[in-house]
Amino acid sequence: VGTWSRKTSSLVPPKTSDPFMAFDPVRARMVMVTSSNNSQQATWEWDGANWSEPLPAGGGTPYNIHQLHWDSVHGRILAIVSGEASTEVWQWNPTNRKWTRLSFGCAPSSRSSEAVAYLPGRDQLVCFGGGDASTLQDLWAWAPDGSSWRRYQQTGAWPGPHSGASFAYDSTRQRLVLFHGYGTSGFLDELWLLSFSP
Repeated sequence: VGTWSRKTSSLVPPKTSDPFMAFDPVRARMVMVTSSNNSQQATWEWDGANWSEPLPAGGGTPYNIHQLHWDSVHGRILAIVSGEASTEVWQWNPTNRKWTRLSFGCAPSSRSSEAVAYLPGRDQLVCFGGGDASTLQDLWAWAPDGSSWRRYQQTGAWPGPHSGASFAYDSTRQRLVLFHGYGTSGFLDELWLLSFSP
């Protein structure tokens, strides 16, 4: 086990809970978005020594971000955002310091606590469940080169409604792993595996 060390910076993001972070390996920057429960929501970057607020152009930081992911294929940070009517995907472009909405057309309904994973070898974002007026069990996939989400129909065994579950991609076995979460009857201890066709 390594050793903890506390870092200080002359510029510090405002105190907040539940911020979202993703690492940009190309620029060696940690990108952070302060949570939507903070009135000063903004995009910040940590370069290993100091924080900086890039001051996004073109409308600023989108609200209601639920996830941040590094898109290794296109070299960018992707954000999952709960829009007024549907789930949206936005990209952070550090060159022009601007967030841009990418997803259009068919998309998952607006929700919270959905399970999201990025599949780098397949260049896809996959979203399962979450909650709106009820707990959901739908599965969606979005390819960054496409213009909309695709909903997968239930066939065979299928997880029940899940909200707040852990979701990760096993690149060695090429399958998604879904664990825990909250269902219609309370907290869950189920482990589900989803294998994709080649």
